[in-house]
Order: sequence, then structure tokens, then C-alpha cells
Amino acid sequence: MRYTRLLYLLLFTFFASLSLNVAVANDIYKVTHIGQGNSLKLHAYPATHSRVVVAIPHNASWVIKREKHAQRKIGGVLWHKVTWQAHQGWVQDKYLSKDIASTRRAKEHLNARQQCLADNTIIDKTCCGYANNRNKAFAVKHIDMYAVKGVAKGKTIPLRSEPGQWKGKVLVAIPHSAKWIVGLAKEQRMPNGEIWKQVRWGAKTGWINKKYIHFDEISTAQGEKRRSQCR
Repeated sequence: MRYTRLLYLLLFTFFASLSLNVAVANDIYKVTHIGQGNSLKLHAYPATHSRVVVAIPHNASWVIKREKHAQRKIGGVLWHKVTWQAHQGWVQDKYLSKDIASTRRAKEHLNARQQCLADNTIIDKTCCGYANNRNKAFAVKHIDMYAVKGVAKGKTIPLRSEPGQWKGKVLVAIPHSAKWIVGLAKEQRMPNGEIWKQVRWGAKTGWINKKYIHFDEISTAQGEKRRSQCR
């Protein structure tokens, strides 16, 4: 639970810096009608044969319709131009639904940040909009962050319920560009020499082949700095 809350705060801060104002203006959407472990393809153009920019996980939110009138109906299929994380492209309307809870939280955080920035009694604005983290039950001294490596653009790496290439079920398909993967303590060496690491990403805790992730020094330092300043 403490990792879930902390990671939400770190990710919210990261994505908020990219798209919070746009999200509040246009509402936040989430992926729907995609099976667990599968992905929604974000296409470069409104056509299924166009290049895949990134594979969006089945449980993803923070899909933002960047432009109010950026939609096209082709062959009876409605497409929307959207942004997810730092990627922009087109997805079919039937795979999106409004994320009312995330939209509400975004508005609350934006209002809190704006009030903090306007408050002349608060000298240091570093933590404006960042939730107070003083609850000892959820204080964490250090968290290693990882990022995906060696996965082709538009492809994914599975997060599995058990360590091993064919063991357990796929909890979520992690896209090629994923960062902010929380590294947990457990690792397991398989008979073939592969090392599988337990991680948390996308609200799921599972196992990933360690050869597809690397320690992300920058994200780890950013998280450490933010938590030390705003706890």
C-alpha cells in the first residue's frame, strides 16, 4: 500500500507537469474493452495499418484528448487524437471511457497548487500541489526506479504474476518507453541463467525479466529529492 500511494504521488507530479492544465480542460480518459495483459495501440495516423507509436496498457489512464476537434470518422470508425504520457497519436473511440475519478483528482490538485502558488506566506513553492507525506506508515527511505530497455518501439514486455517466461499470467503489458518502475527486493535466478526481478508498475506487482530493465538513476534521484523535500 505504501508503495502504491507513493508511486501515485510521484507519477502524478510527473504527468501533471506535462498535461495537468490540458487534462482539467478536456477531461481524462482511461482504456476500456482491452483484455488484461493486452494493449491499446496508439497509431501515428487514424488507421490500423499506420505505425504504432506506443502500446498503451489495458489499465492505463491519463489519456488526454489534446485538441477539441481532433477526431475523424473513417469507414464508420471514430478515431480520436490523444496524448498518453509523452506520446501523441490516434486511438479508436470504442477503447476510451471518461475517468471521472482521475479528472476530479486532477482538478483538486490543480486548485491546491494554484492556491499554494498564490499564497505569499509560503516562500518555498517546491512542494506546491504535492501531497504532504508525513504519515510514518507510508514513509519510505529509498526506492530504486527502473526503466525499460531493449524493447522495440510499439512493443511491450510482460509483467508476470510469477518469475519465468511461461509461468503465471500476464498482469500488464509494459510499453517500450516505460519509466518509474519500482524495483522491489526479490530476485530469482532461473535454471537457464535468466534473472527475474519483482517490480511494481501500473498498479500491479509482478515479475519481469531483468534484461529488459535498467536502473534509472535520474528518476531515482528525482523521486528521492521530491520525497525528502515534501515529506
